[in-house]
Amino acid sequence: MHPDHPHLWIWLPKPQRPLLRTTCPAILNSIRLWDKLATKCDLTSLPSPLSPVLRNKDFLPGYNARAEDGWMGTTIRRLYQLFPGGIFIDQTDPIISGSSANTNPLPYFQLRAFANQRHIKEAALTPLTPFERLCHTGSYPRGLISTLYRSLTTILDWKTLRYVAAWEADLGESLEAEEWADIWESMRSVSVCTTHQEQLIKTIFRWYVTPVQMSRISPGTPDSCWRGCGARGTYIHMWWECPTLKTFWSQTHTLAMAVLSKDIPMDPWAFLLSRPVQDLTRQENKLLAKITLAARRVMAESWNSPRAPSFTRLSSKMQDVCLMDELTAISSHTLPAYYNTWAPWIAQMGEGRIQMDMLQNDIPL
Repeated sequence: MHPDHPHLWIWLPKPQRPLLRTTCPAILNSIRLWDKLATKCDLTSLPSPLSPVLRNKDFLPGYNARAEDGWMGTTIRRLYQLFPGGIFIDQTDPIISGSSANTNPLPYFQLRAFANQRHIKEAALTPLTPFERLCHTGSYPRGLISTLYRSLTTILDWKTLRYVAAWEADLGESLEAEEWADIWESMRSVSVCTTHQEQLIKTIFRWYVTPVQMSRISPGTPDSCWRGCGARGTYIHMWWECPTLKTFWSQTHTLAMAVLSKDIPMDPWAFLLSRPVQDLTRQENKLLAKITLAARRVMAESWNSPRAPSFTRLSSKMQDVCLMDELTAISSHTLPAYYNTWAPWIAQMGEGRIQMDMLQNDIPL
């Protein structure tokens, strides 16, 4: 129960933590996110009642007990165990009296001195948060990730996020918190492929460098669109407003309506950020999000190129998404759900056979 292990390490405030003995990027990134969100999202208080007692830096100097000496030979391992019923654990408690502390009271008095420090006592008496209880029990209910996701997004102040303000300014519309949560949920469920998810995150966080940004970084660099239209290369221009993109987005729009057999509004929120379309079912919105994902991946390939994105690449990108979904469905035994989502695309690309060359030439289907 030493605090070197990540499952104990995270419950300590930063100044109290020992040097973490790992260079694993996944663990380090998880801890970075934890430090950013733990108290902000009410996942824990610091110090937490789950903080380890052993080798805690708040222990008064002079105690170097062996593991079998005194209370260290008991089951007392975390702060919340020090005050059962709100009172410091008595020396006659079976947990203590059954250890060597019964014959050597000094370790018990040292433990009491540690526990009676104001901040330690407050932490030990603080009720566990729902997240702390979940971690402490060690049992994980079905749908845990979705439950945590909903919990975090409901307390998030979307209006303080810079990318939210930037998108709303670009598209001239303010969204409610629920709508931003829907966008994130839609984008999260588009694909399990890391490469696909990376594109989604880079788009919504506005990580693609634009001519305007390059001009700010390197004064004297033109801020005009790389595709040669003459307009300023802002983020929304490079993704949506550039005249050279009109044909590409029009063809993508036509393709989506042909696959789903429904009228779909030419909405930048849906095509750039996968906001669900009201008149579509959940499965139809999923498929539309996959089509627009493929379109954005095509655009990213020629991001800083003078040429417009090639619509013929869209089919190839869709096959990548389709194949990844199929492999995932096979491994997780969810093929019925896969076919339920992809049926319109498979039907059109199979027997119906949408002709890409017709779409390229704006020939009605």
